[in-house]
Amino acid sequence: MNQSINTLSNNYQKNEGVELLRIVAMFMIVMLHCLGQGGILDNAVKYSLNYNVAYIFEFLCFGAVNLYALTTGYVCLCSKNKKSRLISLWFEVIFCSIAITFTFWLLPDYHIGKGTLLFSAFPLLTGKYWYFTCYVCVFLAAPFLNRAILDLDRIQLKKFIIFGYILLTVVSFLGYFQKGDLFRISEGYSPIWLIFLYICGGYIRLYGLGNFSNILFALSYLVFSIINYLGYVIIEFISDNYYNITVLNLKVYNSPFIFIASLSLFALFANSKKIKLGKIGIKIASASFFVYLLSVHPLMFKYIQKDMLIEYANSNIFVMISMVIIYSICIYISCTIIGLLIKQFLKLIKIDLISGRICKIMGNFYYKIEKKVSKLFLKG
Repeated sequence: MNQSINTLSNNYQKNEGVELLRIVAMFMIVMLHCLGQGGILDNAVKYSLNYNVAYIFEFLCFGAVNLYALTTGYVCLCSKNKKSRLISLWFEVIFCSIAITFTFWLLPDYHIGKGTLLFSAFPLLTGKYWYFTCYVCVFLAAPFLNRAILDLDRIQLKKFIIFGYILLTVVSFLGYFQKGDLFRISEGYSPIWLIFLYICGGYIRLYGLGNFSNILFALSYLVFSIINYLGYVIIEFISDNYYNITVLNLKVYNSPFIFIASLSLFALFANSKKIKLGKIGIKIASASFFVYLLSVHPLMFKYIQKDMLIEYANSNIFVMISMVIIYSICIYISCTIIGLLIKQFLKLIKIDLISGRICKIMGNFYYKIEKKVSKLFLKG
């Protein structure tokens, strides 16, 4: 199937089911942090009802990062790769990093050193936002990935994805018995994994995942999430009581079961094309990146989210679930409101225009360097 990117761009209509998925996936990420950073998972009595329910929620939400990478492939296959957009995102990351650090530095109850404040201007170098760091690699590779996705026919692309699934999930998982991280996937915290998911998202954009009902996709998501939870708990139980096999870690983004659950949930939303978010819904979805930037900042983890739910870890099960959901909603809403305000501020100072000019300057500089290097090679 040979299609041009321009043709796809012209024919593309925003899938509001996928836009809704941005909101759902980011809420899932917030809930993951409430369970983890909030102290529920580490403090619930092992194998108790609270412990098991908390981990069921954990694995129902665990594919959220995969969903974002799949969404990127689905949407970006049909859009032109504007380098200025990457610079704009970079400014957003730096702005949020500095703003959060500076806020904590001003408050008297927190002891933030000047060094921390200085390095907040270099969030990528300090590894604060791992997903965005990996996303930079995906963004730069996107034009080549798009070309490959469009040039390969359906059968070839499907074979590539199946082969990638076997290598990056099944073989990688079993490889921990002997060699550890065979393909340097780093449990999914890797550009390699995000690139693979990008290709899967592009495939779904072109061909879908078959003529299955949404009910089947929903069941698949639930079943494989529960299988992953059961596998994780069983491995942990065996390791605690009989033989240590904790090297078989299913709490990773490239888990064979989490991958299938993520694909199923993505297909469920991508197929729901009758969803209408309206202008408000689209705006909320557009603020998802800011929810990520604001909620996962290390200082937010350390001073706000750290053990904030620990008192509910072993309380009544309904109280625990309710508090996790309430805290997640509060964090999501507050970060969304702040994100929309930041987005409006950046729009007022014309950050997109500034990014475009920077991109043009960098392009001209690159062109001059390339020209000089070419001349040197020709002389040689």
